[in-house]
Amino acid sequence: MMSKGIKIIAFTLLTLLAFKAAKSQDKEVIVKLSDPAKAGMLDVEIFNGTIKVVGYSGSEVIVSYKGPYYGINSNQKPDANDAAKKGSGLDVSQKDNVVKIVVEKPRIIDLVIKVPLNFSLMLKNLTAGDIKVDNVTGDHEISISAGNITLSNIGGSVSAHTNKGNIKADMAAVKKDSPLAFSNVGGIIDVSLPSSLKANVKLQTEFAKVHSEFDVEPQINTGKLIIGKINGGGAEILMKSVIGNVDLRKRK
Repeated sequence: MMSKGIKIIAFTLLTLLAFKAAKSQDKEVIVKLSDPAKAGMLDVEIFNGTIKVVGYSGSEVIVSYKGPYYGINSNQKPDANDAAKKGSGLDVSQKDNVVKIVVEKPRIIDLVIKVPLNFSLMLKNLTAGDIKVDNVTGDHEISISAGNITLSNIGGSVSAHTNKGNIKADMAAVKKDSPLAFSNVGGIIDVSLPSSLKANVKLQTEFAKVHSEFDVEPQINTGKLIIGKINGGGAEILMKSVIGNVDLRKRK
């Protein structure tokens, strides 16, 4: 017969395995918009963790998340239309095509969110973690205290800031006359723009180097500062780092 000590050890191991499996399991919330025919906005604020947003051809917002504080039955796919779905630390709501996600402090969570292709983003991470966005067009505001920001195949306007981390952005299209702003303290800033874009640019770093693949005229180029116009001027573009290189590239 199994001894009492062995039984306790076996029970403990099974409990830990079950907890680990539950913790690593993705949960999902499907959010229906008030008017799927119109553009919407995603507003996310987390304390710590990662945010990944991907544009797709559907008309709903699909929130997948991983963390130890679900509060929503894993066998269900709840609808967040016109009412907040409150879990243990996670709050998802929708009103007038604005989807809001808030995670209580000091909880940690990893989010993967699918949104319609034309969707504006307000993404905020209060402490640490990375933010990635792919294939979304809209007006985007993104900020992290410490972490990397990676934007791929983005359209519209962007304001992105991280205190400590890299910013890499691939802009497929830029909203006419709308500004672009990328800033950090430590880390590189690397932005690719359509070669035909008309813009006024200011590229600046305090302790590294700036570089532009575009011809900038009239050009001020000190190695740490470039100011001027590309293709005759247009949208205002600011790229500013304190101790990192700043590179403006032509999109391939």
